[in-house]
Amino acid sequence: HHDLNLGLDNQGLFEARFGRMGKPGAPQSNSGTFRLTGGDFLIEMDPGQTWQSTGSIEISQNAELRLSGDLLSTGPVTLNLGSLLEALGGDIEVTPTGSLDLGGGQVRGNLTVAGALEPGGLVIGDLALAPATVTQAYISEGLLGDTNSRIDVTGHAALEGTLVVHYDPGPLPDIQPGDQYQMFTYASHSGGFRRFEGYVLPNGLYLNPVYTPTAFYLEASTTSAAPATSPSTTLTFTAVSDRSGVRFAAMVPIDAELSIQFFDVQGRSIGSIEPGFRPAGPHHWIYRRQLAPGVYLARLDASGRDYALSRVARWTVIR
Repeated sequence: HHDLNLGLDNQGLFEARFGRMGKPGAPQSNSGTFRLTGGDFLIEMDPGQTWQSTGSIEISQNAELRLSGDLLSTGPVTLNLGSLLEALGGDIEVTPTGSLDLGGGQVRGNLTVAGALEPGGLVIGDLALAPATVTQAYISEGLLGDTNSRIDVTGHAALEGTLVVHYDPGPLPDIQPGDQYQMFTYASHSGGFRRFEGYVLPNGLYLNPVYTPTAFYLEASTTSAAPATSPSTTLTFTAVSDRSGVRFAAMVPIDAELSIQFFDVQGRSIGSIEPGFRPAGPHHWIYRRQLAPGVYLARLDASGRDYALSRVARWTVIR
């Protein structure tokens, strides 16, 4: 257990178990790996200050990470069973280049997610999903009330983006018309998912979205009511940096309208490419803008009449 009067400006690997760290006016950021392996850890900041994480945050089982301010993450955040991530300032935001895996843990604060979201946890506060959010759903032996694959929100849930349904390895449960798979509970809600992937069950049934005043669930049916579908094949996207620029390669599974957005590690937009409509198959682009040394990200969006897919590639500029 240690109390350190230092700003937490982590650029490598920082592992902790119990303790407190912080210094008024000092830099507060994470561009490496912050790993809390147990206990209760507090990061003290100035009033209104935000801890910006461009690297990864890992909170082990039953560990608790508290920030006296807010959190802005452009990288992956991973919780585990019984763990806690709390922003005493009130706000936790995950940008389009970031991800949040609840993993059976809790988030305390108003949570905004614009990147990838893995279920299985509790949000003590409000939850807001963005149009770019991709939320995962998992079908296995558990259906209604499976807390490992459900997100419980004590406040308001603003639902948006894409919902992707996966099927766990092994035999599916004997799903019948009318069976329900619960994804969210909440005190109130607004909006709804715009697009769905994988909503056709292997047995020929469909999973249809149902919104109630206090819950969102998928209900098995012999007919489809999903507003949109996505292709089951894979979209790939890679980036390779050399002296001539950054070379991007994509394998697009189906005819699509394409756009590429570029970001720095703080999630700020630095440009875009609009390839427009492209047929299915391999495609390549080169980005020649001169950039300062650092880590950058590109998000490829592919959309058609009935689907929307996104992938993120990362590259490093070294001088």
